[in-house]
Amino acid sequence: MAGDVKTELERRQQIFAAAEPIFIRFGYRKTTVEEICKATRISKRTFYNLFTDKFDLLMRMHAQLAQDLTDRVRASIPDNASGAVGIYTYLDLFFEVTEERPLFRVLLEEGDLMKQMTEIAPTDEQFSSVLVLLTEIVQSGIDSGEFRQMDAWTVTWVIQTMLDSIHVFMMGNPAASQAIDIDQFIEEMKMFIVNGLLAKQD
Repeated sequence: MAGDVKTELERRQQIFAAAEPIFIRFGYRKTTVEEICKATRISKRTFYNLFTDKFDLLMRMHAQLAQDLTDRVRASIPDNASGAVGIYTYLDLFFEVTEERPLFRVLLEEGDLMKQMTEIAPTDEQFSSVLVLLTEIVQSGIDSGEFRQMDAWTVTWVIQTMLDSIHVFMMGNPAASQAIDIDQFIEEMKMFIVNGLLAKQD
């Protein structure tokens, strides 16, 4: 039985690896299940045994990205780190992962896909791992008195929505990305978020 599970996981990983460059090159709408099956050398029957449809595949791929980001952030935050260090670490790795894995842009180019993902994310274990982690970081800063009193879950959604919006703005507006130094923009955005969380000093 364990061998069967491993085989299924391996097949999913194989499909993820083959589908990612196709999605990136052609976008969600123009990518077909047939193309993915051809690239992976599997039958459509095998594909539909593993995924409900093309949307399910894309969501599983993004769920894995979310879990990878979560794992990397958890491994990178020093023990007893301040809330600000935790937030900076999360933001640094968020931009690092989204730069390394342009699959994220496929979602951003399709507003309805983003909407569907935000409906799935809170109840999906892999998707929600990122939200849970960010909430933990914010809550730790609140508990220590470093951050102002607020609802950590709401703040998590504010931060994540800002990050997603920034990608939409930058990627969908070539003139803006040429007019603004992207690295400086990101640094200012990180400071803006952290300073908005910090408690006022008497």
